[in-house]
Parts: sequence; structure tokens; C-alpha cells
Amino acid sequence: MGVYADVSTTPVSIPKSIPKRHKPLFPQYIHGRATGISFNPKTLPLFPSFRNSFSTKSKNEKNFNCKSTFSSDSDDGFSSTPSINDDDFVVVNFYRFVYIENPEEEVAKQLLFLQGFDIHGRIYINEQGINAQFSGPVKDSLRYVDWLKKDPKFSEIFVQISPSSDNSHAFPKLRLRYKPSLVQYEGGISHLPILESSMRAIPLTPNEWREKLLGNLNDFDRKIVLLDVRNGYEWDIGHFNGAKRPQVDSFRTTSFGLSESESSTANVDVVDDPLSGVDKEKTEVLMYCTGGIRCDVYSTILRQRGYKNLYTLKGGVSNYLQKEGSDGWIGNLFVFDSRLSLPPSAYNPEASANGVDPQPDNDAFARCYICGLQRLNDLWHRNCANLGCNMLILSCNNCVEEFKGCCCSDCMSAPRIRPVLPGPQRKHKNPVMASEELNGRPLNVDSLKLKETAMSTDQSTVMGSDAGDEDGAKITCFTEDMNNTTFHIQIIKLHKQIYAWIGCNSAKFGHLYAAAPTRPSNTVSVTSILGGASDNTGSSIARRLALKCGLNIILACNIPKNSPLLEADAEKILVQKLISLGYTRPKTSLPASMVGVH
Repeated sequence: MGVYADVSTTPVSIPKSIPKRHKPLFPQYIHGRATGISFNPKTLPLFPSFRNSFSTKSKNEKNFNCKSTFSSDSDDGFSSTPSINDDDFVVVNFYRFVYIENPEEEVAKQLLFLQGFDIHGRIYINEQGINAQFSGPVKDSLRYVDWLKKDPKFSEIFVQISPSSDNSHAFPKLRLRYKPSLVQYEGGISHLPILESSMRAIPLTPNEWREKLLGNLNDFDRKIVLLDVRNGYEWDIGHFNGAKRPQVDSFRTTSFGLSESESSTANVDVVDDPLSGVDKEKTEVLMYCTGGIRCDVYSTILRQRGYKNLYTLKGGVSNYLQKEGSDGWIGNLFVFDSRLSLPPSAYNPEASANGVDPQPDNDAFARCYICGLQRLNDLWHRNCANLGCNMLILSCNNCVEEFKGCCCSDCMSAPRIRPVLPGPQRKHKNPVMASEELNGRPLNVDSLKLKETAMSTDQSTVMGSDAGDEDGAKITCFTEDMNNTTFHIQIIKLHKQIYAWIGCNSAKFGHLYAAAPTRPSNTVSVTSILGGASDNTGSSIARRLALKCGLNIILACNIPKNSPLLEADAEKILVQKLISLGYTRPKTSLPASMVGVH
């Protein structure tokens, strides 16, 4: 699920990055993000997306070898094997570090070319190059890549494809835009010398990588470190035999190769660093990640720290599994789309059948995060059922049942809980709330469609917020104590609506309302989206907020009914914050059709 803005009316912006993953924006309940630009948004989703959460897809992948015949003089990651039908869906990944003089112009050119294409995904462009992951029918994917390769800047991109689940999209929408960092790393990567090939690690083909690993097993005098440059939760379902588990849950906080003084300053335990104490001049460091881009970026950091013998796996693990099968690999490969996890056989059934899967080399592999007792055979994560947490977890069946799909007992008492779904549960694009009022009833998402019209020429600007999502939405989360009550507030500024969530103390999630002002008559129409009646607290607050601020409001409210003091306090806090953020519409005489947030 995502929060989308219309490309036709929204300029490409470079907002601030979001807070670190899993760091609560206010205690216990809310953390996360909203996602960005897409073509022709049809509905406003109920709640913001959260980092590392994906929509539910079947885990049964197609058993065919996803290769193709992209025309190129360079190695583009494919070989001449039986072709796929033009209408079959595939997932395509590539990146290229190359200087782009005018990235905004490149974005506009690609957006223009892709009009009418059935392509969904993330395509990011800046001065340092391009990073793309998308899904679509083979015919559209081939046309786009072939067109791209005709540009000398992109003629040498290394393209990889893999099967899509259920022959459908692996991403909800297309987001093609300028992005300050092609990958998210603390402090950005624009200052890193990634355009200098000599500063990046030496790429090894899958066969060369395999030979180095086997050579290390037969030569105990060789000094080799196998470095997994991914996240800990990725390692938990699959890794190369002998690789140490990364103690990070976001690449932006990766910190291998720090000196003792740097480790102390950064509060990093050197015991968790595979590079701690190694000889920088003589030790060979073999780096791997999913597709290669994280290794290329981080290798420039290690070069600057004095490491001489750096090697990366060209095309990452996905390329290795395709070319060499599962030899030396344990488990599945985590992927950052709706499929979430792919077995080696999804990349190359024949090679996987010939390879020998080694036994797990570490007790932590595939363990239930909650009890730590069960080793899972089903290597798919699920999202914590608490929408305010949404953390990716591995959970055994017993813990799923005992904790109702949550990651801990605290999350079980959170105000917004999903029902437990059968099988590996991922986050729905339009999640279903489970609360005492709902009793498992599904939401009518169509009722969220609000009127989207032209914008006023007298547009006001957003003055700022506490957190800016990297894909365009503005997020503000805070708590405030008033009259012996703690109010929890989340405000999300979208393109044409304001989404607000308000709760007090530990009350359960209540009702959801949509309110839209009509001008010039200064009246407000309120629609009950989720439970509640026209005289409920949330309805009254939504109506007055829309009238006072002139905004389209989506309000989720768990203020108890017949609590006028709480209602007044909640409304006062929200109005003051909306005004301080600049989320108000000037009082002008506009036609009733001109409704929206500027």
C-alpha cells in the first residue's frame, strides 16, 4: 500500500529522509512511511506504508527459468534459453553508476517514454546514475530496456529478471523520479567516489566467486573474509555458507570496518564486525548482496578506510543462483517486493537440482524471532499484525497463534491490529483493521474515493513538518499531555487530503471519517467510512477541522463518545498543529468544484 500523488500536478521534490526504521515517532504505536509518486491514483489508502512491508502474494513461484534475449553488445545477465510469452509478468532489476548531467531532464524523458506501458516499480535517477526495480509483461519490459540501452550512458547496464508471483505485478505503482541517493545510507552517498571504478571493489563472475570460496575451503592459509552487506533479517532466511549475520536492519546503518575509536563513537560493538582486526593489506574481502548495488556503494567506503583487496559478486546473489545454482548457498533469497522470498529454484531449476544444499551453519538461521526454539521450514517473513509496528518477523505457528500474528505481547494491545491471515502474512495494500468495534468486518475501500479536481491558482505552501517522507508525503507524529490525558497524534499531508489519526491513552481504535468542505457556502460533508454514526466524536471533530482549516480530512479517532472535554482538547491540539504546519487553505471565493489541499 502506498500514498500516491498525481505526477501531472505534483512537481518532483527532494524531501528530507525519514527516521530510522523501527524507531517510534511517538511511543509504542506509530512508525513508518508513506510511498510516493504514481500515475493516476484511484483511491486514497487508509494508512501509511511502513518500511519493509509488502502486499500479500502467493509464495508459489513459477518454475521457469527467467531469461531473455535483450539485444546488447555487453553482458546483460541473460542467456539464450527457452523464451517466455510476451504477456508473462517478470521482475526486472538493474543499476548503473554513470554521470548524468541533467537528471531531472532524464526523469522527464523516461516518464514520457513509459506512458502507456504496464510497468510498476521503483526507478530512481540522479547525477550518479540509475537504480531500477520494476515488474511488467515481458513485451513492455523488453521495450523499455532496449530503448534505454540505446543511450550510450546506459548501454552497459547489467539486467536481471526473475519470475513474478501469480503472473502479476510485484509492485503497486510506478515511481520514477529524481532521488538524492540511489540507495539509502546515513549521510547520503553523493560524496562517495562511486563513479570511479578503481574505488569500487573488483567484480567477480559467479563462477569466479564460487572458485574463490572453494579455494578458501581447501587452503587454510588464505586470509578471506566473507562479508554479507545486507540486513540481518535477509540473512535469517538465506546466506552463503560461512557468512556472519549482519547486526543491522537497514543498510543506512551499515558500519563494517570501523576502527576501535570510530566504533566507540558510533556505539558499534566490534565483536559484531567481521572486519574487526583483519589485515587491510593482505585480507581478501568478498562482499555480496542481493543485486550488487549495496556492495558497490559500501566498497568505496572500505577503500577509503584502507582495505586493498575487495571483491564483489557481480549481479549479486540473484545472478549467482541463476548461473551456479544453490551450491554454497543456504535457504531462500529475500527480495524487496511483494514476493518477499524466492527459493533458488525460481532462478535456475536445473542448476539448483544439481547443487547440494549445505546444512545450516548457524543456530540463528531460520529461527522463530519470538520463542527462538523452532527452526522454520517456511522461509517467508510476516509483518507484525500491529500496524504501528509492522516489523518483519519470522514466526513459528505456535507463536503466530499465541501472539495473534504480533511480534510481542506489547503489540497485541496496540490500537490497530490486523487479523491473522493463513500462511506467511504480508501487509495488505489496504489493510483490514481488527478491533472490538469491527469484529473482523472488511473495510469498504471504495468509500475512500474523494473528489479530485483542479487546484486553485492561489496555492499556499507547506511550511514544514516533523518528518518528510522520501517519496513526497509529509509526516508529523507527536504526543501531547493535556488535562491528565495523553494524546497521540499522527498527521500525514498528502497531495489533496490530510490524513490524521488521534488517540488518547490506550483506548482501542475507533471510527474513521472523511470530511470535505464545500465553497463558497462554507458547509462540510462528512462520510462515515468505518463504523460510527453522524453524532459520534470523530464525526464532529472531522467536520469542524474541515470547516476551520478548509481541508479534505480523513480522520481516524478513538476519543470516547460523550466526552466533550476530551473532544475539545483533541480538536484544539489538531487545529493548532495544522495551522503551525501551514496546512490551511486560504479563505477565497472558489467554486465548489475546487476542493483540495494545496
